[in-house]
Amino acid sequence: MENIFNSSRMNQLFKTESVRQYSQELLFSTIVDKIRLVVCGMYPSVHAAEQKKAVEISVSATALYNKLQRIELPVSRALVHETASDLQQLLKSLNVERPSPLGKEYWLRIYRWQLFSGY
Repeated sequence: MENIFNSSRMNQLFKTESVRQYSQELLFSTIVDKIRLVVCGMYPSVHAAEQKKAVEISVSATALYNKLQRIELPVSRALVHETASDLQQLLKSLNVERPSPLGKEYWLRIYRWQLFSGY
């Protein structure tokens, strides 16, 4: 997963797809790192990951949450588009089956993604 969510790849994706947003002190790759911890189930929320300082950031928690709330739809779409096939290959190589579409974990992941992407 480190290669799939490589910092330079994520920051380039943001630079290419964002229209109004910009990166100064808080890079898009740092946000992706925080979200990845939540989606993978290591922390129940971005707030919990932030409190544990799971990924060090150089800005306030407020700045982090403001950036999360304003991620543009094209950036979210590009993130999914750019990483989905790589993640699918990773799961296949690890011999991991996809969760049942009706299973609880599936819906929790969908819910978490919706929170991240603003849908």
